[in-house]
Amino acid sequence: MSLSEQIRIIEEVAVALGGTLHEDYSGRWMFGATCLGIVCADPQAAIEEAAARGLRDSSHDHMGKDYIVYWPHIKRPSAQK
Repeated sequence: MSLSEQIRIIEEVAVALGGTLHEDYSGRWMFGATCLGIVCADPQAAIEEAAARGLRDSSHDHMGKDYIVYWPHIKRPSAQK
């Protein structure tokens, strides 16, 4: 699956779940590297929806009230911003 397809899936999942796309999240053990993620209330729903569309290997963190589901290996190229 191409990078653009992976990005499209993350964007679609964010919309489908009413989540917010986060384009520069730096998760645990990423040491300042950034990636795409979805801020949402139900991380399991986001993980399952992305997996149903063929996108796996996510991580998630609790952010207090909400969660962020993120894919450490997926970063939007700066030219696409």
